[in-house]
Amino acid sequence: MIARNTIAALIATAALIGTAGAYAYAAAGSDAAAGVRYAAGAGFHEVVGQTHAVGTFQTAGDACAMTMVVGAANVDDVIAAPARVEFALPAGGEAAVKTQDGAALTFACTENAGAVTIAKSLPGAI
Repeated sequence: MIARNTIAALIATAALIGTAGAYAYAAAGSDAAAGVRYAAGAGFHEVVGQTHAVGTFQTAGDACAMTMVVGAANVDDVIAAPARVEFALPAGGEAAVKTQDGAALTFACTENAGAVTIAKSLPGAI
């Protein structure tokens, strides 16, 4: 049986997905090789492997302040509650969030911290 807090987290994630979807496409530019670029304040939702990440970022001085919720891409596969992840990515910096199945989302903050590019990599990809 799914615990009440897990159900609440799933509902909150679904609401965030709907909100993020409306903003992501308005500010996203795409280049298949380089990933998708999002402007500060725009929401994003990305699915890589069996993981779904929904979030946004704000410019915070010389950094991109990332906030996202990471969980299972398929609601039927939920074995743990989604997790909220926050970190500051220095301007010009890059960080990867790896998933349990070996896939990854790589976040790159632009030199002026005004945009983030999100690239996907699947297990075994070069």
